[in-house]
Amino acid sequence: RFETGTTVRFVIHNGDPINHEFILGDASVQRKHERGTHAKHGTVPGEISVPAGETRVTTYTFGGPGTLTIGCHLPAHYAYGMRADVTVTR
Repeated sequence: RFETGTTVRFVIHNGDPINHEFILGDASVQRKHERGTHAKHGTVPGEISVPAGETRVTTYTFGGPGTLTIGCHLPAHYAYGMRADVTVTR
C-alpha cells in the first residue's frame, strides 16, 4: 500500500536460474506487456528486466488512488501467477 505521490525505489534481486521482469502498472500496461515483444526493459519507470542471478533498480511515482499490478510477462510467467496487486491510497 502506497500513498498518492509517493516515489519508491524498488531493488529487485532475481535469485532464480531464469530471467524475469518487473512491470508495474494498471491493467492496460499489463495487457500491453502480455502481448508485447520487448526483450528488455529499463527506460520506463517501473519496468525492468531482471536477468537470472542479478539485481536491478527502478523508481516509480504513484499517481492517483486505485490498484496497480506488478507482473512478469516472460512466456507463461503471468499466467502461472507471477503478479501481485499494489494499492494506492490518497
